[in-house]
Amino acid sequence: MPINQTILLAEDDENVRNMTLLLLDNFGYEVISAVDGEEAVQKFRQNKERIMLLLFDVNMPKKNGIAAYDEISAIEPDIKVIFTSGYGNETENVLLKTQGTNNVMWLPKPYVSTQLLKMVKKIMGREHI
Repeated sequence: MPINQTILLAEDDENVRNMTLLLLDNFGYEVISAVDGEEAVQKFRQNKERIMLLLFDVNMPKKNGIAAYDEISAIEPDIKVIFTSGYGNETENVLLKTQGTNNVMWLPKPYVSTQLLKMVKKIMGREHI
C-alpha cells in the first residue's frame, strides 16, 4: 500500500508559499496550500483522509498556525506538523507544544530548502530519496 504523500501547507507570504509548494512538488509530494489558518482548517476538513503532514507558519492572519493545528489535532490527534516562523519569540509557544509528543517539529525561518526536505522526508518515511 503506498504511503500518503500529501502535505497541507499554510503560509500567508505568497512568495514563501509558492517557493515551498514548488520545492515539495518537485520532490514528488502533493501539496494543498492555504493562505491562513482558517483556510487551512477548512481544507483539512475537506481532505483529511489524504493529508499526512501539516506545514504551518506560526504567524498568520485570521487564525495563527498554532490555533489551526489545535483545531485540526482535535479532529485527527495523530497528525504531524512542522511549524515555521521568522519570529524568535514564537519559539517558546511551539516548544511548549512539543512537550510529550513526536508529532510537532520546529523549523525557524529563514530555512534552507535541504533542511525542510530532510524533515519532511523523515516524517513521510522517504529518507532514502
